[in-house]
Amino acid sequence: MTLVTDSTVLLQVRAASAVNETARRCQVWGAHRLGTLPCAP
Repeated sequence: MTLVTDSTVLLQVRAASAVNETARRCQVWGAHRLGTLPCAP
């Protein structure tokens, strides 16, 4: 039970980290290429 829960949490953390990294890169690229315009999803 604990192992399954830990695995699920780990996957959620990894997914959140991937989303945050993608958003950060998108914001940096958008700021570089388009000035203050936000990056489209």
